[in-house]
Amino acid sequence: MEKSYLPYKSELTSRIALYPICKKPFEKGFKLLDEGKIKEGLEEIHYASELLLKIVLNNNKSLEQQTDKDIEKILEHNGWGTTVKTLFPMLKDILLKTFEDEGEKNFKINLFKVEINNFIDSLLSKKQIMVIQ
Repeated sequence: MEKSYLPYKSELTSRIALYPICKKPFEKGFKLLDEGKIKEGLEEIHYASELLLKIVLNNNKSLEQQTDKDIEKILEHNGWGTTVKTLFPMLKDILLKTFEDEGEKNFKINLFKVEINNFIDSLLSKKQIMVIQ
């Protein structure tokens, strides 16, 4: 049986090293999240995500202007299916929110870090197949 997979990790994916201009703000954002500075961490990750998308999609659009359709094209090109395609709208929604104190208390840092890593990996790599016997 074949099963597609993305690695589940809350440390920044090593694939981002190919894009050093994006790596530092992602690292800073992750560090701020770990320190409990949710709003500041998300602002850094927003900036880093915007840079990465501008590079990968070869356009100069802000994160707010990137469309689901643009993202889906690159994900389909990399062999990813419907489940991964739902990551961008969800992450975009999180990154565009303004977090107040109550929202910060309920924010799931590790889950978000896993999801942003999965999104980065799916943008930058072809789908991998794991064979389960």
